[in-house]
Amino acid sequence: MADEQSLIVGGYGRLNELPVFTSSAWEDHVQAWLDAETAATEQRWRQAAICASVVTHYGEKSVEQFAQSVGVHPRRVYEYRAVYTLAQEFGVRPPNLQFSHYVVASSADQPLEVLEAAAENSLSVRDVKRLIADKQTPPVTTSLPAIADNPAVIEAWHRYQEAGRELIRVAAVTAPAILYALEEIQYALEIPEQTVADRIVYAIETQGLTELDTIAQALGQDRERVRVWLARMVEAGTLSVRRQELDERVPGARGPARVYYSVTSGGGHDV
Repeated sequence: MADEQSLIVGGYGRLNELPVFTSSAWEDHVQAWLDAETAATEQRWRQAAICASVVTHYGEKSVEQFAQSVGVHPRRVYEYRAVYTLAQEFGVRPPNLQFSHYVVASSADQPLEVLEAAAENSLSVRDVKRLIADKQTPPVTTSLPAIADNPAVIEAWHRYQEAGRELIRVAAVTAPAILYALEEIQYALEIPEQTVADRIVYAIETQGLTELDTIAQALGQDRERVRVWLARMVEAGTLSVRRQELDERVPGARGPARVYYSVTSGGGHDV
């Protein structure tokens, strides 16, 4: 039997069912990556064409059945179909736009405008997400309802309390943790109706939350949308922002420095 690694096709061998790249030249590595990226993108467009065809030939009701047949979530079928439709409307695909650009743009209120901006300015997919967030995020004066105004929240809260009491009954050792959790949840449910700006100030000053992700979680809002709100409040002078100092980082820590937000002097709102 021939050695699996000796069967080289297109620069790749096989070992334990995995491809093995056989070249040692730097240029070959770069070109092989670009070729693989192109091939993967083309396959995504083929899948998008299939999704569009399924709906065209079998109707919207066929989406769930098709998704189950190929082992994906129906949301992906709808998403790929939207991407395919968007690409048809947009026309010739610019070389600096990837399939992911279309996926992200398809969620925008004005997807064609987003694609035009992305192509003209060679925006990354991350930049496109931020562009959409900037365009679609409402002002910080927008009102956020009191959390307890949602009947589903109150119903879930009652079930949670009952489950907590039952757990304490059968495992008394859990009582301190459960009682603490119940108190924290009750505290959160008492947050009143507020503007976005007031809710953010409340999260920072009262709840002690100073980073984008924790603030977004407290508001129950999309991370990119909260990022826009925070940037607007910094620009308005309501908030200040600072990056983590070198001596604050754990030795050997990787990734970008953490960013902290604080309320400026006189920048607080009535809550």
